[in-house]
Amino acid sequence: MCGARLAHPGTDSQPLSPPPPGTASTPDAYLAPGLASPPPPGPHPPTPKSRKGCLWGCLTAILVPTLFAVGVFGWLGFMPGVSRVIGPKPRDLGVEMTVPAAYECADVFSVPDTRSDILQMLEDPSDFESFDAELTSEQASSLLLLGQDGIPNWPLDFVQLRFNEDGTAEASGVLDFEQLTPFLAANLGIPEGSAAEAVSRVMLTSNAPFYVKGTAGVQNNAVSMSLSDIQIGRLTVPAGWYQGREQVGADYISSALDREGFAVENMALGAATVSATGTRPLSSLRPWLDIIRDDRVEGATP
Repeated sequence: MCGARLAHPGTDSQPLSPPPPGTASTPDAYLAPGLASPPPPGPHPPTPKSRKGCLWGCLTAILVPTLFAVGVFGWLGFMPGVSRVIGPKPRDLGVEMTVPAAYECADVFSVPDTRSDILQMLEDPSDFESFDAELTSEQASSLLLLGQDGIPNWPLDFVQLRFNEDGTAEASGVLDFEQLTPFLAANLGIPEGSAAEAVSRVMLTSNAPFYVKGTAGVQNNAVSMSLSDIQIGRLTVPAGWYQGREQVGADYISSALDREGFAVENMALGAATVSATGTRPLSSLRPWLDIIRDDRVEGATP
């Protein structure tokens, strides 16, 4: 049996021989060429996803960010409709606005509020051209609330003015962006293009709550102001947008005072009050006189 070779089962002449030196000793290494085991089966081909699964994936990718954005912008106060539900309300400064407080302010400002006052104004207008007044937060806010309807393109609503003990002032309310540009152009003389550009930088909806804090004063119609905080909705306007540039707006107000015939000798913020002295054109009393007329008509007995 020496020298005899054993054939591999199932073959006639393929011998079983040891692998060459240095070759790994595996079962296949002992097989003749062409008799190695077939390669292991590969992974199963991926099963095609259903059209329904793809549709839900696309909808999720689109709707989830959209709903998130709607929620965020509504919370910030910049989505009409949504903002009414979850958006911010104007900051409450704790100032109570009442009709009696508005009439108190009118008396302090020497504004006619009775029939005899109006007759006296017609006889001697100079008695009502000058003013020397010190107002509280309640008086100033109440008068502004009643008289704002008579101001063309007035862009503010529900305004609270608060004069603090430290000489600063705060204001809050609702800002109507659609009226802001024509108001700035018509009443302050700001070029409409410049006004529109400034408004567009912060306008994300037609109406939004606002809050402003700072100091201001007037000396012979020269207006000065310094702002420390401005918020639109829940967003704080970057200080770099306005700090150091307030005088540009102050100069427009000064020009408007001159153009409309006001002569404000002095206006200053005090401890929880604002004081002002000067003269005014009688035409500036028209919004208040309209209020008095309407009140008299509504209160008249048949």
